[in-house]
Amino acid sequence: MWSHFTIQFQTAPHTPPPYCYQCIVLVHFLTNKLSVQVRLHYFSRASLTEEEIIAEGFSIEDDFDWEGTLPNTWVKALQNLLQQTTWVDSPQGQDYLAVITDEKETLFPREVTTWEMTFQALLQAAHELNESGGLTEIQFLAVFNNSKKQHIILRPRFSTREVTILMASNTTKKKVAWSTFHQLMVELHTLTLQEEQASTKPPRREGYYINHGDGYWYLLGRKAGTSAINRVKRLFNEIELIK
Repeated sequence: MWSHFTIQFQTAPHTPPPYCYQCIVLVHFLTNKLSVQVRLHYFSRASLTEEEIIAEGFSIEDDFDWEGTLPNTWVKALQNLLQQTTWVDSPQGQDYLAVITDEKETLFPREVTTWEMTFQALLQAAHELNESGGLTEIQFLAVFNNSKKQHIILRPRFSTREVTILMASNTTKKKVAWSTFHQLMVELHTLTLQEEQASTKPPRREGYYINHGDGYWYLLGRKAGTSAINRVKRLFNEIELIK
């Protein structure tokens, strides 16, 4: 097992500013904890005015540097990921993601979606501990034809890999395994959201909706038979929140 490794990430070439960035995450395995260094830099913004950058939800100082430690649950998760990864000779996917071993060898994971989500989770953990970003909250809303609603709120803590799920109707809370949350994120990653119908107001029309923290509600579909809805509902069924 490696003593340390580095994740190099850069957004796809067609990603426009102010969204395009590059990032290096250096990970060291210590005794019962993980040492992490993050260096994130946004580029190609010279052609944009400050007003244009702010209008897209960014600031003029979005670069992010952080060093700190994460608990043992992260050590186990990354060690398992490394053991389960198949390495290939070229980048997979549209974004560039490479892993540099402790012997300076550059590798590319075949399981690029899982690695990209792990990379993003590490960034979220760093922002949480740096207190530079609000806690993530993901909401799922089902509105039925009799106006009845089912509202579920997921509150993950990336730094500790813990997830609390709340039923908004009766304030029932429960903890769920991080693996269940991760699988839900994998499913959501594959969804094509209907952005043209997104709304900042809680939906009242019959349908199934998701709000993944950007302030907008996205329609997954009007009926429960669509594959997107079934995939999300199946995961909530597993944690006994949607019947």
